[in-house]
Amino acid sequence: PGLCGEVCVGLSRLAPLGIHLDSEQQAAFDKRVDMNASASVGMFRVRLPIEIKKATHRDVWLAWHTQLETLYTTDPACGNLGVYLVLWFGKQTKAPPDVQHPEDAADMRRQLISRMSTEQRQRLSVVVLDLSWPPFAAGYDAARPN
Repeated sequence: PGLCGEVCVGLSRLAPLGIHLDSEQQAAFDKRVDMNASASVGMFRVRLPIEIKKATHRDVWLAWHTQLETLYTTDPACGNLGVYLVLWFGKQTKAPPDVQHPEDAADMRRQLISRMSTEQRQRLSVVVLDLSWPPFAAGYDAARPN
């Protein structure tokens, strides 16, 4: 994820709970998962892989399966669990022909989840983080700096 992953790791407030976030961690098949959340549970170290995509990325509609599920959740320390984090910056998202263009972040999340089987929905969590900027929000004046 580059900068996005580094920002997420930097903003982490999970360390006091014993949960650590690490970006660009080595995974199976010489791949690197965007981010891992890890914690010690008893004598075991458990990991939760997090695959991050911008909503405009060409693979955003498939990466939950082609990357997160296929490459990263198969690690025994992950227990077949994972998080798919999509960064939504507005309606400029590209949708393939078989997908209705999402209206907002919540709609994109619903559409991504609808592509999963019941079993996949139980193991993979989809989060679409709305980072769109409302330039015409009440009280906003583009000519006046904050």
